[in-house]
Amino acid sequence: MRLFYASLLIIVAAASCAGPSASTHFQRVDGGHVDLVLKAPAARNVELAASLDGFRPRIAHARGMGLWVVRMPADQEFTYFYLVDGHPYKPACDMTERDDFGGTDCLFSPGP
Repeated sequence: MRLFYASLLIIVAAASCAGPSASTHFQRVDGGHVDLVLKAPAARNVELAASLDGFRPRIAHARGMGLWVVRMPADQEFTYFYLVDGHPYKPACDMTERDDFGGTDCLFSPGP
């Protein structure tokens, strides 16, 4: 697991050099789980709200260098967004789904 986070720090450092269009959000499937990683260096508190449990906020864990991680089950599809210091935040995601308010949420799909 430490190797994953060390590798992720290298990827994030490289992405931050790519300019403002670089992604601040990553997913990594590990067996039956997915780690959702958000880079938010100025955040004091990050939570993840997901459709799996009625959007009940889950605490993200700080991993250093501004990375926040939440581990979720990867066996079913769900939508999600973050709460950064109490404010909703929807990063650029590869897959999205329309929410009930006219916007979009990120979508995780376990694939084939």
